[in-house]
Amino acid sequence: MSDEPRDEPLAADEVQSVERGREDDRSARPLELTFPAVTLALVVLVALATRVWLSFGPMGGIDSDEAVTGLIARRMLHDGEFPAFFWGQAYGGNLDALALAGPIKVFGTSTVVVKVFYLITGALMSVLTWRVARHLMASSQAIAAGVLSLLWPLAHVWKTTRVNAFYSTTVLLGFTAWLLVFHIDRHPSSYRHWAGFGFVLGIAWWVSPNIVYFAAPLSLWLVARGHWRRLRQIAIAAVSFAAGSFVWIVANLRSDFASLHVPDWSGSSTYLSRLGFLFQEGLPYAFGLRRPWDSKWLLGWPLSLLVYVALLGCIVLALSYSERGRRSDFLVLGLAPFLFAYFPGNWSLFEGRYMFFIAAVLPITFGRLWKPIGLKVGLAAVVTATAVAYIGSVSFLQGPGQESTAPMIDTLRTNGYSTAFAEYWIAYQMTFEAAETVIASPLDVARFEPYLETVRQGHPAYVFRKGRPATDYAWITDDLQALDIPYRIVEAGDLIAILPEEAWVP
Repeated sequence: MSDEPRDEPLAADEVQSVERGREDDRSARPLELTFPAVTLALVVLVALATRVWLSFGPMGGIDSDEAVTGLIARRMLHDGEFPAFFWGQAYGGNLDALALAGPIKVFGTSTVVVKVFYLITGALMSVLTWRVARHLMASSQAIAAGVLSLLWPLAHVWKTTRVNAFYSTTVLLGFTAWLLVFHIDRHPSSYRHWAGFGFVLGIAWWVSPNIVYFAAPLSLWLVARGHWRRLRQIAIAAVSFAAGSFVWIVANLRSDFASLHVPDWSGSSTYLSRLGFLFQEGLPYAFGLRRPWDSKWLLGWPLSLLVYVALLGCIVLALSYSERGRRSDFLVLGLAPFLFAYFPGNWSLFEGRYMFFIAAVLPITFGRLWKPIGLKVGLAAVVTATAVAYIGSVSFLQGPGQESTAPMIDTLRTNGYSTAFAEYWIAYQMTFEAAETVIASPLDVARFEPYLETVRQGHPAYVFRKGRPATDYAWITDDLQALDIPYRIVEAGDLIAILPEEAWVP
C-alpha cells in the first residue's frame, strides 16, 4: 500500500530528493480545493463548534467536583500548597491543577479559563489519536480516526469538555506511552525510548490507576514482540517509572499507602456481573447509543440494539483489515473488559465516566473501516444519528449545579457576608466562582477542612437550592427563632440564602 508508513528511515540524499520533488510538484500545480479536503475542513469546524457549545452552552457551567480542580490550582499558585491527590481522596494526582496554575496566574480565576484549558486538552487528545493511528494504518484512515475522535461518541466528547480532573490527562499520557512503544518496537536498543515509556507511565500512575487500561496491554505487546529479552532497557524503564511516580510514592509513604486501601464499592456486584454489565450497559454507552445518567437507548430500543450488534461486528471486520504487527489497538480493546470488571465500582456507570478510557480507543479501531464507500456512509450515519439524538437530550442532561452562583455571590457580598454553609454541590462551585472572596463549605462532610474552619469561625450565611422544600432548612430558622436571632431570607439566581444578623453556627 503506497500510503503506509515506512519502517526504515530514508537516507539523507533520498530525503533531499523527495523534498525537491515535493517542492517541484507544489510549484508546478495551483492549489486545489478538493471535495475531500473541503469536507474534512467543514467536519473539523463543526466538531470544534460542537465542543465549544458543549463547554459553554446549556450543558456548560461548572459543578463542585470540577471547581475543586480549579481551587487546588489557585491555592497552589497563591498559597504554595501542593496536595498530591484530589481533595478528600487518596487517588487522582493533581497534575491537571498544576498545569492550570499557569493560565490562572495569567488570566485570573474564572470558569472560562478552566473550560478553555480542557477544550485544548480535548483537541490534543484527537491529535494524539491521529498520531497513534498513523502507526497502525494508512494515512487516510489515521486522519479519519482523528476526526472521528472529535465527534464520536458525543457523550465521551462532552466529558473532555468538562473540568474532568484526571480523565483526559490519563488518556493523553496513555497515548504518549503508546507512541513510545512504537519507537521501542522500531529501535529496541534505545535507552531513551524505554526511559520515556517508564517515566510517562509513572506519572500516569500518580495521576490515575486507570492508566492500567494502557499500561497492561502495551507492556504485553512489548513482551509479545520479543522485547522481554531487553533486560537492561527494562531496568531503565523500571527506574524511570519510579522517578515518574515519585509524588505517589512519597504521598503513600506518609499515609501508610492509603492509595492501596480501596473502599468496598462493589455493592452486590461480582467480577462476572460487572463483565456482563460492561456489554449490556457500558459498550452501548461507549458507542454513543445510550444516554448518560438514565441509560436510555438514544435511537430507540430496536434500532439501537441493531446498530450495537453491527458495531461489534465492525470491530471484527476492522481486525480483518489490519496488518499483522500493527494490531496493538485490538489488544488494548481486548483487555479492557477484563480490566473494567476488576474495578469494584464500575458496576454503576452514572454518566458513563468509567467507559471514558475504552471510548477513547474506539476511534482508532473504527478508523480502519474508512475504506469502502458503504462503510464510510454507514459510520458517518451512526455518528450523525447518535450526535443528533444526544443533542436532543440536552434538556434532560442539563442538571443542578450548571447555573452560575455569581448572583448569590454578589448578594452575599452586598449584605456583608464572606462565608457560607451550603451543600457540597453549591459550596465549592461558589467558592471557585468567587475566587475565594466568599468561602463556602458543607456543614457535615468537607473535602477541604480549612474551608470548614474558616466558615465556622466567621459569620456564615446558609445557602440552599431554590425550589427545595422549606422543611430542608426549617431547622435553621427554628433554631434562630428560639435563640431570638433576627434573620432575613434572600433569593438570587437559582439559590436562596438565610442571613442571620448575628454569627451562629449549629
